[in-house]
Amino acid sequence: MMRVILVSMLGAFVVTGCDDLAGCENEVIIESPSPGGGLKAVLFQRSCGATTGLSSQISIVALTGIVSGGGNAFSADTDHGKARAGVWGGPDVQMEWQSPRSLTITYAVNARIFRREAEVSGVSIGYQTSGQ
Repeated sequence: MMRVILVSMLGAFVVTGCDDLAGCENEVIIESPSPGGGLKAVLFQRSCGATTGLSSQISIVALTGIVSGGGNAFSADTDHGKARAGVWGGPDVQMEWQSPRSLTITYAVNARIFRREAEVSGVSIGYQTSGQ
């Protein structure tokens, strides 16, 4: 079963949490359970104060897990407006499960990438860019 999440077209599902060690706050945008349900991909916005821009980050965690710290799979910002932003302020990002162990992440072209892992928790991750 293929699961497609087009977060740029969805309202934000908001859950916040602070990372006290870094003074950062995470705001969950969407959670997408893997087919089979053992894991989930979580897209969230991370803000670390006035001197940094908003970023879009993705972590892969256990189905009952929560996100803490930065994304363990993907992290990017708009590079000062060069990349198209999602409704949450960070670069537009979409997630699509191909199978229980394969996820595709599509992100706005010109996004400044900080983390782009090929595999997390046994999940193979493919990447592509979209838009301008």
